[in-house]
Amino acid sequence: MHLIMDTAGVNPESHASQACVPTRWLNLAASLPFALPLPRNPDGSEASTDSLSTIYSRECAAIEMLDGAYGRDEFIPIPFPVLDLYRLYRPTPLCRAHGLEQALEYDGEIYF
Repeated sequence: MHLIMDTAGVNPESHASQACVPTRWLNLAASLPFALPLPRNPDGSEASTDSLSTIYSRECAAIEMLDGAYGRDEFIPIPFPVLDLYRLYRPTPLCRAHGLEQALEYDGEIYF
């Protein structure tokens, strides 16, 4: 899977609040300057969403094939049922590593 949680707007100091739960995933596949190779079937032929959906759910097959939004959108909304589970079971807050960012002279944000 080529999705990473987007932590934009996350406030680690208020980890008990709803603001701590990310609402979208960052889709790295859409941001790359090159195309990722698509999956292949065991016989070496090109896979399709239909062929992958025999071993994955339809949604996971679409993700692997970079169908629709998964191939073009930088951010993918997290489905509400998944968000509900994140709210219930998020074990630890995301904390920003300001000191590490400064030590590395890094312009971006690092979370742990």
